Amino acid sequence: MPYKRTDRVNALLQRELGQVISEELNDPRISFATVTAVETTNDLRTARVHVSVLGDETKGREAMAALDRAKHHLRRIIGERTELRYVPDLVFVEDRSAERAARISSLLREARERPVPPEGSPVPREGRGSPREGRRQSTATDAPDGVLAVDKPEGWTSHDVVAVMRRVLGTKRVGHGGTLDPLATGVLPILAGRATKWVDRLHTAPKVYAALVRFGSETTTDDREGPVRREAPVPGIGRGELDTTLEAFRGEIAQVPPDRSAVKVDGRRAYAIARAGTDVRLEARTVRIDRLTIASWAPPALRILIVCGSGTYIRSLARDIGRALGSAAHLGALRRLAVGALDLGNATDVGRLRAASAAEATALLRPAGDRLLDLDERFRVVTATELLEGWEAA
Repeated sequence: MPYKRTDRVNALLQRELGQVISEELNDPRISFATVTAVETTNDLRTARVHVSVLGDETKGREAMAALDRAKHHLRRIIGERTELRYVPDLVFVEDRSAERAARISSLLREARERPVPPEGSPVPREGRGSPREGRRQSTATDAPDGVLAVDKPEGWTSHDVVAVMRRVLGTKRVGHGGTLDPLATGVLPILAGRATKWVDRLHTAPKVYAALVRFGSETTTDDREGPVRREAPVPGIGRGELDTTLEAFRGEIAQVPPDRSAVKVDGRRAYAIARAGTDVRLEARTVRIDRLTIASWAPPALRILIVCGSGTYIRSLARDIGRALGSAAHLGALRRLAVGALDLGNATDVGRLRAASAAEATALLRPAGDRLLDLDERFRVVTATELLEGWEAA
């Protein structure tokens, strides 16, 4: 039925446009634009893209003009990133509902908190030291600032979660501390205010993953979302022999990123080159895997626990384990359990975040600092079977 087809295209365009605008377009006028909805005509020829821009009306007009100028470039990138045979014409429409709601909420909050002067009190003149100036200074000082672990659901991009946080806090100074693919779930660090400057430091924190490696086929994306590139028999080995093979992947190793990755080659993203049909040759990079432990082995499914450093691609790890065993494998599911001290035990789910007020969300933020880089020791000593207990992988 047409409406089902358009719904799928709408969801695809909203996700991909959100990522492309955030990661590909280096235009400061649209750096805080959020795609809130997409409406595609039944013939799939035109798509109205609703965009929320945090800022005043002038910033909104500038952002919409910049998006309109970039729409042909955006269509080309979407064509490279997706399997759409025709990318609809893009018509950008400004959506200021979220901005208006945040502004109204802020004004109501200020009105409730503002002290009522005694009857007959003189009205102070605005100027240096006036109450209004004091309120402006307090607002700047009390702006949301800190780090929050969010449990990202499957199907969401990292930018989708950032967009929710921006709307809830009513500020554009929000970013994330390490991309999770839509396939993956789990801990996504969200940084707000001055904490956004701490992101490079956060990238040095150890990360913990639960991964499902599925043997029998290798895909173009190295995960379950890509077409099968080749097939091979599932290895008929026991857990002991499998663990011996994994030894080669512990410690510092050379790893080639997936063809469909955000790594840049001559100024272009590798996934864009690959989707355009051109062979991608990426250089191996040195990454560190501190722990790689089997949780269960029930062919063709291998469940593993990984503690690793920055830059490690779990998709590549799954692919390379398959090749090391003379088979083929891809990443079937992935859940990030921790980034430093930020783990699922202190993570907020998206539903709670969306329902929170700005004050409630601000109260959840933790101060940025090196103590957030320390990984709980249990991820290094507790058995993988215990740590992955209850994880229902696809």
